[in-house]
Amino acid sequence: SQVNAMIGRRIGRYHITEELGRGGMGVVYKATQVTLNRTVALKLLFPHLAASREYLGRFQREAVTLARVQHDNIVHIYDVEEFEGSSAIVMEFVGGPSLARVLAREGRLAPSLVRDVAVALCGALESAHRQGIIHRDIKPDNILFSSDGRPKLTDFGIAHMRDDHVHTRTGIMMGTPYYMSPEQARGRQVTAASDLYSLGVVMYEMLAGSVPFAAEDSLAVALQHVQDPPPPLLERAPWVPAALATLVHRTLE
Repeated sequence: SQVNAMIGRRIGRYHITEELGRGGMGVVYKATQVTLNRTVALKLLFPHLAASREYLGRFQREAVTLARVQHDNIVHIYDVEEFEGSSAIVMEFVGGPSLARVLAREGRLAPSLVRDVAVALCGALESAHRQGIIHRDIKPDNILFSSDGRPKLTDFGIAHMRDDHVHTRTGIMMGTPYYMSPEQARGRQVTAASDLYSLGVVMYEMLAGSVPFAAEDSLAVALQHVQDPPPPLLERAPWVPAALATLVHRTLE
């Protein structure tokens, strides 16, 4: 395919060596910055989306968003390269797995580890929120672990920023249904609390091994977030310290 044909090619100063993964808008590659012999991650918009001004603009805004936020628990952006009418975002290479992969392997995590991951991500979100940036898609796939075990928040592709009129249209549901806040499910304005709700869902899943709401289709899941209280965490995971369970439910309020 055209995407796989990128392996071995160069984009500016970067030599693509491996495909790391795919998202809704593009492909992430492992690459080498030739001038510094540094390993980086290079995110390239799908060719058919690059032809759309809206998608290209959204992709380029992601680079601007990441560049505005500097935090040890947020993936750093290094560069932006133009490529065949599109853009490539050059980012920090994070050598470890995603939280989604860890949960698929382990099922659930120890409460002490969940606490440490949550504290780190709260710091990352605080830094973003101070810049007026709401992530809007906090989920295990968008949380990566570095080789030394540090969690890193990534993928600001649908982030909402102050004065961003493209992403504030009402009635449009943006995000991932299993993790989205009730206001996101309604297509309403998001706030910093929306990200904290999603983080609470991720914490719930890390502790219980399952998300609080699940159904056969996305709409049904979204309706559960809007209409139903989350099942008590201690009923699914009685080994969790009560104070931590209380904290999770506070984020979901």
